[in-house]
Amino acid sequence: MAASSSVFTTSPSRNLSLIRLHQSLSPPLIRSSSVAFRPKRRSSSLVLCSTDEPKSNTEKEIPIELRYEAFPTVMDINKIQEILPHRFPFLLVDRVIEYTAGVSAVAIKNVTINDNFFPGHFPERPIMPGVLMVEVIAMPSSHLSLDM
Repeated sequence: MAASSSVFTTSPSRNLSLIRLHQSLSPPLIRSSSVAFRPKRRSSSLVLCSTDEPKSNTEKEIPIELRYEAFPTVMDINKIQEILPHRFPFLLVDRVIEYTAGVSAVAIKNVTINDNFFPGHFPERPIMPGVLMVEVIAMPSSHLSLDM
């Protein structure tokens, strides 16, 4: 047999009512209950998605480029082109942001959907080919080996 009861309680911190939906009493060793929350009363105010009025009291949105400080560049593209013989589209390093001579380097390659390898490398789900990822690792590594 199953018995159901409704118990309404009001929480002082939240304006919600607790409703016990269903409490099972059979078999006696297994007891389950379902609980749901519902607002105590509905709000009469409407929320507008957009208005014709300009946003006068809100802050102007700051572009993402200005929100965060850029990484310090150790080597830009011009310095990289002086060291490596590769040129577009085979130059796969745009800048180096961290460099310890003979030990480590951190480089950045900016990738966009317009890069020439994306249309043919799984058109439905474009991914950067693994061979090019290895080449991206090899380019800063070749500069590291020059300093040894």
